[in-house]
Amino acid sequence: MSDYIPDESDPAYEERCATADETRTKLHQRYKLCPTCQKLIDQVVSEQKEALRFQNINRTVFQSLEDRHINKRPSRGQYIFKGVMWVMTHLLTLIFTYYGKYKI
Repeated sequence: MSDYIPDESDPAYEERCATADETRTKLHQRYKLCPTCQKLIDQVVSEQKEALRFQNINRTVFQSLEDRHINKRPSRGQYIFKGVMWVMTHLLTLIFTYYGKYKI
């Protein structure tokens, strides 16, 4: 089948792509394989599909990571905001604990 479909620059490329499934079916009918060979071919094709699937997943993940700009350090404003929130959380915890324990 790889010899059947020419390069994309070839004028017959579109026609051959359109008739590729039909030609493959005819070839399978004309040249039948023994069950052992067919099983081996199916296994190889399955492994290749699985490898391509993982390769596609990896490419997609890496591309999405490249597309996003990931800052490893927060900006100065984010750093100050998080610090203030941390201090306020702990102060409020101490205040509520004090008033809860020594309630009159």
